[in-house]
Amino acid sequence: MKTPICNVLSLALPVVAGTYGYYLTRTAKSPTNMGEALGPWFALAILLTLGAVAGELAAIISLVRGERMGWLSWVGVAANGLLLAPVAYMLGAADWR
Repeated sequence: MKTPICNVLSLALPVVAGTYGYYLTRTAKSPTNMGEALGPWFALAILLTLGAVAGELAAIISLVRGERMGWLSWVGVAANGLLLAPVAYMLGAADWR
């Protein structure tokens, strides 16, 4: 059995990305228009999505490697899948014509 590195990363990466994105929204300057008001929240959504993609990949790598605490990898797959579900819906419902 291998050391559980990737399955811990699968849960830590989205948390760190979301925390940093939230920090960006809280420290943004006072908005004067709608773009400045929504920009930090858009950055939070992008960071959280990228963190969830990286976490999902880490969970899959952990399952393939056969790391200890396999249940943690499955929790990572489920949690990151829930974070990626709205993105998958948006991409699936988009009109690409």
